[in-house]
Amino acid sequence: MEQSPCSMCGRLRDPSERCPHCGNTPEILAAELARINKAIADMNTEDLTLVAQRKKLSSQLQAALHQRNLLRNAVAEQEAKAAPPRQRRFGRRAEPATPPAA
Repeated sequence: MEQSPCSMCGRLRDPSERCPHCGNTPEILAAELARINKAIADMNTEDLTLVAQRKKLSSQLQAALHQRNLLRNAVAEQEAKAAPPRQRRFGRRAEPATPPAA
């Protein structure tokens, strides 16, 4: 005989019979089971919706990151073209190293 806690008083009892302690009937248990099954179905539906939203958001995030990188590279390229050319400094050249006399 399988026992489960009564939904009213919490004491263990046979779920197919009336609770000997509080009088909770199997019909009430059937209604409670139906309520719990509906809640589980609703949670599963919401979970699937959240997974789909997360996937969509992740795709949008990846697209935005890619676009940002493209724009960042384009701006850096424009700045490099617009920057004045670097001038060489004219000064003394470093003298070539001479090997020490032996």
